[in-house]
Amino acid sequence: MSPETQRLLRWFWPWQDEQEEAWLSRLAGERGLHLVSLAPPGIYTFRVGEPQPMIYRLDYQYLKGQDRPSYLQLFLDAGWEHVGQMSNWQYFRRPQVEGEENEIFTDPASKAEKYRRVLPILVLITIVLGTQLNTSLNSRWPSAGLEGIRVLLFCVLMLLIYSIVRIGLRIRQLSPR
Repeated sequence: MSPETQRLLRWFWPWQDEQEEAWLSRLAGERGLHLVSLAPPGIYTFRVGEPQPMIYRLDYQYLKGQDRPSYLQLFLDAGWEHVGQMSNWQYFRRPQVEGEENEIFTDPASKAEKYRRVLPILVLITIVLGTQLNTSLNSRWPSAGLEGIRVLLFCVLMLLIYSIVRIGLRIRQLSPR
């Protein structure tokens, strides 16, 4: 890692995208840390430069090869730079300009759609882990190592269920009544 870059490790849950956007904006504006790349599980690489007020926004989008250029062009035309992606989370930024719209979503319903795109993957992972946990509970050969794995799977399963509930509440909050 060169002296012009800095790496930070930070974990955000899927429903905490607004907190993540605020964190990235604060780092750019206060410390001059400008995001250049991301890697799971929450490894952020920043270019160290002059503090500059920036707005960061996230979208959750599974991009197939042919869809990617038109999707990114839409944001580029609106003045957003695509910084990178982590899993299917797409990261965008632009300089903060007073009086200009700083959102990538035009209304709450379109923002709720972002969260609806997150739900299927969380449900799928929950089902797979739940099945794995159930299978391990039916094992006839108990061991200390297997018990540790069961506890870990149970904790992850509970966090996934909590994530699904939080995202469901976020969708409900944003959806028109």
